Amino acid sequence: MDSYSSDLELKSARLEKSLGEETGVETNILILTPEKLLRLREDDNPFYFSLMKSIITLEGVSIERH
Repeated sequence: MDSYSSDLELKSARLEKSLGEETGVETNILILTPEKLLRLREDDNPFYFSLMKSIITLEGVSIERH
């Protein structure tokens, strides 16, 4: 995703809560812009590679292309 707004953050927070309640499992939604993805790759390499192995893209461009 190129950018996101506070409206999108609010929607994702609601979805995160709803998914957690429905599944009984803690959920975490990450909204990643190209800049955030690059920062993760540079600053948190172990997390970045773990993310790349377990990513599920629901909408938008797959981060595997970056």
